[in-house]
Amino acid sequence: MESESMDGETMEQETMAQETMVEETRDDESIAQGPFESIFNIFIPEFLPEYSLSSLTLDEQNTQLLQKDWLTTGLLEEIKALFPSSLKIKANDDNKGDPIVFQHKIAKLFPPGRIFTSFKQLDQATDMFLGAWAVKKTTHSKSIQCKPIKKTIA
Repeated sequence: MESESMDGETMEQETMAQETMVEETRDDESIAQGPFESIFNIFIPEFLPEYSLSSLTLDEQNTQLLQKDWLTTGLLEEIKALFPSSLKIKANDDNKGDPIVFQHKIAKLFPPGRIFTSFKQLDQATDMFLGAWAVKKTTHSKSIQCKPIKKTIA
């Protein structure tokens, strides 16, 4: 009889552990989904279609397009929603954002497989997002790298 109650408890504990593992897995999946498990919006600026019928040369178009603001209203809203909240900023640590929260937010905005309309749009989106998190951006060839800004007192 005692062994039956032990087996029942063991089964119940094992079931609870499995349910917890499933819940944790779901949470992890919602944080960092792969490119084929998610739907991403491609934000196309309103000015872009006018260039398909333009009489300008490609060099002239390129010069003008590089001067445009590629951040659409929808993309701006998405970026702003991922800014650090005052609750997530460590006031006692040089006003740094929580690095774990930062990793989750950047993975949400820039997951593998996400497509941007142009490199300029990607560049502007990273500037805005990283600036809000006080993170320095460097661009090398076709990659963007970032690291926390270190404040020095002179």
